[in-house]
Amino acid sequence: KFSLTKAEPGGLPIAIEGFNKYRHLLLLLPFTSIYSYLNGIKILKECLPPSSILIMCAAVSDFIPKEVSPHKIQTTEELSLKLISAPKMLGPMKGEQHLCISFKLETAV
Repeated sequence: KFSLTKAEPGGLPIAIEGFNKYRHLLLLLPFTSIYSYLNGIKILKECLPPSSILIMCAAVSDFIPKEVSPHKIQTTEELSLKLISAPKMLGPMKGEQHLCISFKLETAV
């Protein structure tokens, strides 16, 4: 449960109060890698109830490794990393039955 002291300014305490009030209605999708994120999104798409609101980042990563090593890469090995475009998950998540809100991070602004 989130909490703030009354001395902190702005609307954040109100937002946190709202989050705490409605948190039983939220489904948070934790992930530890781009692969677990993509898999979670794919599963979520299949079971998202109608009239749901989906809030997600537009792209966790623009690129992913072409191949993943099944073992630890030794420091004595030369490393060559080939990247491919990550699958676009936002477009397929948009639907007529639910609202999809997305955001993205711009670093060169």
